[in-house]
Amino acid sequence: MMMEQQRARLGPLPGGRQGASGAGAGRGSMRAASQHSRPALPPDRSTLPSSPSEGLASTGSPRAQSSEPAAGGVRRMKWTCDMNKNVMRAYYRATGGETGRTGYRAAMYREFLLLEPHLTVTEQNLADRARFIQRSNIFNATELGRLRREAVPEVPASSAEQIVSPAAPVREETEPMSQDLHAEEEDTEGTVSLDIERMGRILEETISEIRNAPLEDRPRLSRIALNIASRDVIEAINEMLPQHLAGSTGLDDTASILFGAALAVHRFIGIKTMKPGHPGRSANNTKAEPAWKRRIERRRAIEGQGLCAPLIAFNGLGVRLDQPDITLKLTERIDDLKQKIAAWGNRIRRYSERVERFQQNRLFSSDQKRFYNRLECPAVCSTSPQPNPADLIAFWRNIWSREVEHDEGPWISAIEETCAAIRPMNPVAISTEDVVGAVRRAANWKSPGPDGLHHYWLKAFSTCHVTLARQFQEALEQGTLPNLFTTGITHLAPKTTDTVDPSKYRPITCLTTIYKTLTSVLSSKITRHVDDNNIMSGAQNGCRGGSRGTKELLLIDSVAGQLVKRNRRNFAAAWIDYKKAFDSVPHSWLLRVLELYKIDCTVQDFLRSCMGQWSTILCLHGERLAAADDRIRIRRGIFQGDCLSPLWFCMALNPLSTLLEGSGTGFQFRRGGTKVHHLLYMDDLKLLAPNATRLQELLNLTTGFSNSIRMELGLDKCAVLHVERGQVTHTVGINPDLLNIKTHVMS
Repeated sequence: MMMEQQRARLGPLPGGRQGASGAGAGRGSMRAASQHSRPALPPDRSTLPSSPSEGLASTGSPRAQSSEPAAGGVRRMKWTCDMNKNVMRAYYRATGGETGRTGYRAAMYREFLLLEPHLTVTEQNLADRARFIQRSNIFNATELGRLRREAVPEVPASSAEQIVSPAAPVREETEPMSQDLHAEEEDTEGTVSLDIERMGRILEETISEIRNAPLEDRPRLSRIALNIASRDVIEAINEMLPQHLAGSTGLDDTASILFGAALAVHRFIGIKTMKPGHPGRSANNTKAEPAWKRRIERRRAIEGQGLCAPLIAFNGLGVRLDQPDITLKLTERIDDLKQKIAAWGNRIRRYSERVERFQQNRLFSSDQKRFYNRLECPAVCSTSPQPNPADLIAFWRNIWSREVEHDEGPWISAIEETCAAIRPMNPVAISTEDVVGAVRRAANWKSPGPDGLHHYWLKAFSTCHVTLARQFQEALEQGTLPNLFTTGITHLAPKTTDTVDPSKYRPITCLTTIYKTLTSVLSSKITRHVDDNNIMSGAQNGCRGGSRGTKELLLIDSVAGQLVKRNRRNFAAAWIDYKKAFDSVPHSWLLRVLELYKIDCTVQDFLRSCMGQWSTILCLHGERLAAADDRIRIRRGIFQGDCLSPLWFCMALNPLSTLLEGSGTGFQFRRGGTKVHHLLYMDDLKLLAPNATRLQELLNLTTGFSNSIRMELGLDKCAVLHVERGQVTHTVGINPDLLNIKTHVMS
């Protein structure tokens, strides 16, 4: 009786909670189907794994084979050592010794049926088992090599077709093969070779198309899914690239070949590309509301429409109010509908808060910098007033295109004396390993520059590294680059809600991928020279690998504050901020710094040539503000967006650290200890002194150096702090009359 009740009660309990709409199982869902009793297996159907489906060996189709679930009574099969060896033999035979993985699973399935005809498995089971054997180290490398040699004897390949579609290897087992299997194998091999031929045609067409098309007409590449199918296509195209790269005439031609190869992957797989000039993901694109919110809004609208009739009736229009209890009924109906509308509104609010919390938690775990930027600077609505494009172009052209020269004051002799002991930098020789290291360090899918090529494709097409290393060395020796690689796209991001003022935008420049790879190689060479000669000051935490940056500065501030308060000491500090520091440093001073620190002359000439070609195109919300030929020339400031820019800027401010260290003053944390006179994080400078008089000396050194290199202080962000006997006595902004600051007109 008990068993009958259990078998009968397979559906939901009587009167049970059905759940809200969208929360439970809908009609025809998996949950609803699983609630019905399963039919019993027929008596003539065997559930043993040793009895394959009828007609399986003759057809060889993996679709005809089915694997019973665990609930059906079939026990999991235990893979023996011989079975695992046969899996690897079938895998090596199907892939030709792992030389071609395109469409290998069907061939692997047929090979395994010849070795283990009594087993019932699927293509997916075999592929998963082969990956498990390779990852779990069931067999060591020697055993796997022996199995590979048994499956595919080493025969010299005479053509690329043998690599793509290897000949049938010699088998130890001489079991008969049916005519159907022969026919299917021939069809499969023909399909694979046809796909490779089609892939080669697509690659040639895309490369020819990109070579002859203007840069502005290139489509925008999408981010592809990293799965086995796309990986196999990328590997196949990567093997075809050397014959195209062998005829490359320069770096610009190599960039076209790589972009054409990436476009060929998109077209072969069937991934859509965006049209040229498509804004993509930008602030101007409004994000679609989620489906749950649209459903709730639709229900609220229906309830609102239903509220109109009771309100009209309550006002005495179309309804006789002398009916019994009509007023009470209308009042209750109106209250019910209002409460429903309010409940739907509260649900939207709760769900929105939950979604926001989820997105913030996920963003905090992945990118804390972006999370805090969103908290401090909320997203600017696309309906906010936009600035005039002509005003934006004129503002930034006045900053970047107005060339200035630095002045070498009396302090330059002290810098030259300090740099005299530096050993000259060794000549730069770019190798393939340097290119591989630079490509490995780069992020995959950061926004590309005018070339439209992501760093991922330089990692995927590894055969291009040798060509890039050779062409990088040639460009370095010739001292020039094509204009494509010295042109950037500058996206203007609003810093505040004041979207009309052009000065309230932060420029973010995207450079070409190949240029960033080249400067990354040069940056690693220069960094090694700087570290070997101990050139960079220890106070600079902005461009040092492994440093915590702002955390170290906060710890030093905390220790200094506690020490001054506990011991009732005198203390003075000043915070210095440069106005548009990266955009205002003169090119003449950047080149002078390379000369002072004895950078390789070949690198100096190369960077001097690139400086003369620097230009950029302004973009706002993903749309260009001017034509492609109307570029802004960069005659002042750092060309941001690559690995070399932060290091070069820190080297430009490093002489200031040398002057401050030679002043002999600073705050001493303990008696006989080291004096801390300044702290630097890129362009953010903090001066420390034992009293106001000593602080004034440090301020004079700072302003004298800043005036010489034509960099202006942002006085609205500067501040001074004076502490006497542990008590704060003075904290105001910096008085420009006391600093002898020369004002440089920036606009």
